[in-house]
Amino acid sequence: MIVAKKAAKNLQSKGISVRLIDMHTIKPIDKEVIIKAAQETKGIITIEDGNLNGGLGSTVCQITADFLLQ
Repeated sequence: MIVAKKAAKNLQSKGISVRLIDMHTIKPIDKEVIIKAAQETKGIITIEDGNLNGGLGSTVCQITADFLLQ
């Protein structure tokens, strides 16, 4: 979370609006928060130190894709 906070502060100092969400667990995941962020922002970037395949990024991608296809 420290790296994400530093990145958010850096972007904000350059005039880029940032929303930082702490997704501390994948199971259960808060789908509503992810969908809300997708609706209200221009994009989602995930930062994680776990598996890239089947990790947070993959899960966020699947949730947003499922939402868009409804």
